[in-house]
Amino acid sequence: MNPNDAAELHIIMHPVIHDRAAPYLVRLKAALHQQGVELRRLRAPELFRRGPLVLHVNWPEHIVRANEGGVKAAVKAAEAAVIAAALTLRPDIRVVWTAHNLEPHDGWGGRVEQWLFWALRRRMVEIITLVPGHEAAVRDRYPDLAGRRFSAIEPRSTVAPSGAAIPERSSQPPTKVLMIGAIAPYKQQLEVTRALRPFVESGAATLDLVGPVGDAEYLAQVQSAAPADGFSVIDRWVSDEELDDIIRAHHVVFAPQMHAFNTGAPYVVLPAGVPVVLSPSRQADWMIESQGDEFVRLLPEFDDHDAIAALLDWALAPRSATSPGPWDWATAAEEHRAVYERALAG
Repeated sequence: MNPNDAAELHIIMHPVIHDRAAPYLVRLKAALHQQGVELRRLRAPELFRRGPLVLHVNWPEHIVRANEGGVKAAVKAAEAAVIAAALTLRPDIRVVWTAHNLEPHDGWGGRVEQWLFWALRRRMVEIITLVPGHEAAVRDRYPDLAGRRFSAIEPRSTVAPSGAAIPERSSQPPTKVLMIGAIAPYKQQLEVTRALRPFVESGAATLDLVGPVGDAEYLAQVQSAAPADGFSVIDRWVSDEELDDIIRAHHVVFAPQMHAFNTGAPYVVLPAGVPVVLSPSRQADWMIESQGDEFVRLLPEFDDHDAIAALLDWALAPRSATSPGPWDWATAAEEHRAVYERALAG
């Protein structure tokens, strides 16, 4: 669709999308702009405008939760309660939910949070899944969504296109292993560090972690379990360009998760020509099916020394081509606009 032929749409989006927001959202916002879709920030007064409106929510729990305590947290919880009330009272609010996770990694918490998600579900007209087949898991977890429309819209590349050629990496040990994303227990950096320690100590591998610290005490545990050499941590947010350079300097990215459902790692790793290792999940199966097992493998049990050794050898092997993708956002933005138009049409 030519954006110039379509009327401009105004959609309320949560969370706020800024330069340091999730790369998925940064790319989506830019692509939606090209499709004539402009995003408004979720504020309680927005939900009292006249006429039907569309609210697109990504991580519902963060409408309630605040990084700060005290007064700011209380104000945010109060506004969330008003939002829940507006959703309860106004049937012409149409909610779209992108199901990044079935539920927060630490579960749904607090009465306001649970009330809000219930109110959102009552108004949901469409659920976007990021992996084909995830709709069954969403329906199983939330039976009240069984009659809603579902659309699978895969993420595209979440790195800034650098135009750089895929680098030639050495096929000789050590295998350079990278983990990216928040340093927190659900990402299983501690388990990977322990599993890879004998390989790092023998010179067969190195391990680097890159990402903001979600849990300082957990980071200390990881560091205490790590070998003295061949291990490093960049415990901060890095730009897309810096992250792309870091990924390209490694042989493989390990991206496990507890209760694996969806991880954004493949969409930042594979476009750089680097393979990725995922926890067993429907997403992992789909990525192997769509991208090929030259680029995606399943993580074995952490105590399976032989299987991990074989995985490190696999990562060293040169790739015959880049992962097939698709990695552009234009089609994904068109599909999102179609979701919004259906929602407005009722």
